[in-house]
Amino acid sequence: MASIDRHADFGAAVEGSLPNPCTPRLDAEGIAINLPESVTLTGDARDFRLLLCGAYSLPYDHLGLRGEFRDQLLVAAIDGRHQVFANRYQPWADVSETRAEAPPRPAGISVASYDAHGNPIGAPQLVSPTVGGAFTTDLVPLLRLPAVAAEYLVYVVLGPVRSNVLRVKVNGAPP
Repeated sequence: MASIDRHADFGAAVEGSLPNPCTPRLDAEGIAINLPESVTLTGDARDFRLLLCGAYSLPYDHLGLRGEFRDQLLVAAIDGRHQVFANRYQPWADVSETRAEAPPRPAGISVASYDAHGNPIGAPQLVSPTVGGAFTTDLVPLLRLPAVAAEYLVYVVLGPVRSNVLRVKVNGAPP
């Protein structure tokens, strides 16, 4: 479904530019996210940053949203104490988000295969247009994550579609 690089240089992600080195590569419809495997606190809570990179490719008419998916994405992080931090993705409040939207591919008819004379075999199926995009956001302000050592399970959902679930460890500041 997607390829991600958990060891990508998340610090090299350019705000306001997509794709970033951490942006997942989708090869099917769905949502994919990428996070570093771990981050270490510096001792100054103002420096705490946890960058989430994501991509989506969904049918244009998914949930009746007509391709407007980004501000409907629900981002969630669950810590080891089962405390849930969740919020709707807010692209208008995130300067690092840039819509990398491809125009919807036209709807059409698809068939599974053709015979030797080029005639379709099997029942034709309607092909739904898809819309894709990417996003990059800092989970700390979005989810109001505290600057403490923790381990989170992070995922993104849009209706019944859920991204991959990633574990990220926040290490305490070195002594």
